[in-house]
Amino acid sequence: MPGDAITNLTELVAPLSVGDFGTLLATRQPLHNAGAQRDRYAQLLDWDGLIAMMRAGAVPHRDIRLYRDRVRVPPLFLRDAGPQRGEMIDRLLAADASIMLNRAEHHVAALGRLCAAVAEQTGDHVSAAVVATAGQGGALERHYDPYDIIVLQVDGSKRWVLYEDPVTNPVPGMPKERGHGDIMPAMEFVLHPGDWLFVPAGYHHRCDTIGARSLHLGILFHPLTAVRAVDLVLREMLDAPEDRAPLRFGPAGAARAEAELKQRLIDRISSLSIDDLSRRHRGTSVERESPVQDDPSDG
Repeated sequence: MPGDAITNLTELVAPLSVGDFGTLLATRQPLHNAGAQRDRYAQLLDWDGLIAMMRAGAVPHRDIRLYRDRVRVPPLFLRDAGPQRGEMIDRLLAADASIMLNRAEHHVAALGRLCAAVAEQTGDHVSAAVVATAGQGGALERHYDPYDIIVLQVDGSKRWVLYEDPVTNPVPGMPKERGHGDIMPAMEFVLHPGDWLFVPAGYHHRCDTIGARSLHLGILFHPLTAVRAVDLVLREMLDAPEDRAPLRFGPAGAARAEAELKQRLIDRISSLSIDDLSRRHRGTSVERESPVQDDPSDG
């Protein structure tokens, strides 16, 4: 029988120490750890639990991504819970599709507790994603993510290929870098149940299921950056009517308007406390309502 679900960073990165994992985050070097217990991560979420959630409509459609042949399937039919949703999910899985659950920490209590504990230990904003694939292949084409990931293999096996020339310090919302069509594979890992893999931000990767199905969990580490600090300040300013006021002025008023604008921004920046900023970073989603962002998930 599986043991208790892992609940903190120490248990998550074992057999590495927390200090060694901190070095791994700082240097952003991939690492594969072969697990000694096949059922190590099953208490967080297993295949049957995920599919039952999907069929029951326990997850809002906005947090579900469906893929077949690495092409996203419109999720319109997921808006209504009930027998039709369950039947459609069964049909997709029978056709070798992938189900991706984003913001899983909000829908799976064990993942929520783990992400909260890890965030307190690392200072990062920590979220979770789930990827279930039936049949060969995977959900996404080769891509990179703007966050570091610990991949936890729960069910089945999956081959991961990481490529050379990683993007330096990517952040959500930045334009995707071009010119990577000819990059070559740099390393390959095969994950079995109980294994974990550290995939640093910026590493292009592609993964394929080996066998009938695969389920893996992603623990996503979003570090505090200057760009993230600006994002948090912007969110605060969006709630302030005075910061949303139009800046209209004629030629004679340009200098005064410039000085007032700079002073307003300086006041915002000067009022920042790193402790408060870190607290807000850990507790505030990296997703935005209006700007287009990458899927906070992995294939």
